[in-house]
Amino acid sequence: PHFWNVEIEPLRPDHREDGNAILKKCILLSIALSFYVRFPLHPSGRYRDVCRTHFDHHVTQAVMRDCPTSLRGYNSLKEVFERAVDEFVTREHFRIPAGVALTPALKENIFCIVACIQRRVPLGIIGEPGSSKSLSYHIVWQNLRGKYSSKPFCKQFSAVDSFFCQCSPDFTTTQITKIFDVAIGRQRDHEQDVTNRDEHYPQATVFIDEAGLTTLKKNRMVMKALHPYLDEPEVSFVALSNHWFDAANTNRMLTVLRSRVDGDELMTLARGCTGANEADSSTMVSDFLQGVCNGYKRIVEEFPNWFHQRDLIAVFR
Repeated sequence: PHFWNVEIEPLRPDHREDGNAILKKCILLSIALSFYVRFPLHPSGRYRDVCRTHFDHHVTQAVMRDCPTSLRGYNSLKEVFERAVDEFVTREHFRIPAGVALTPALKENIFCIVACIQRRVPLGIIGEPGSSKSLSYHIVWQNLRGKYSSKPFCKQFSAVDSFFCQCSPDFTTTQITKIFDVAIGRQRDHEQDVTNRDEHYPQATVFIDEAGLTTLKKNRMVMKALHPYLDEPEVSFVALSNHWFDAANTNRMLTVLRSRVDGDELMTLARGCTGANEADSSTMVSDFLQGVCNGYKRIVEEFPNWFHQRDLIAVFR
């Protein structure tokens, strides 16, 4: 509730919701962050029997039955979450590099990363290459600079003091322990610094990229070194992976599953990368972009492990 009530809601020009309404919204957003984003967008492959739509249907039914006023103004948990993400992640709030499309996946990643870093909740983002995982973290890191942030919206958040770690198949438990110990020491310095007492002090954040590479060799147990740091977190933690973490680590962090983009999201990506505004672009441009997106969808269906979203981005750029 603190994250939304104190840091987000008062900035909205139409801020009229009372405390109870905000609390109910926070509970629904907590459910979305804890469970909804862990499901794939669409049923396919190993997820053919479950997706976000199924989860949203069951949760919405339960909420409408037991606490109908919680969804006042909304039709579903999905709508609550998507509207919150759309209001939070905009080009007015964050400095987004030119040529980067604000796709639903990118906005969702940014929202989850900011929320988890500020509340010190461990976060793992899982998705195939090119699904905006690294990009979203770097956008958050570059924007959240505390009082030195370029956007007024970001000045209300703690600065992100990142400790970067690039995984490899030869990664060791000693390396994990070392980076966490250094980050924890820095965080204690931030909290003891007298100049930070009247504002949000910087938040030390351990960022591990390609965390799934540790499962490719015999040292699969290396990630168990994370357990004590995730059970009682003294610093924030964000891990990116192309593969699922084991159950022991997954249960210790909030997990976001990035599905392969499809349909309208591909066109949003195409327009963002090429700078083609939906309202201004000609029919010929729209038809061309749509044709490229349709061709990409057919290619990845026929060669699922050969091409990824990053290849499509390279075409448009």
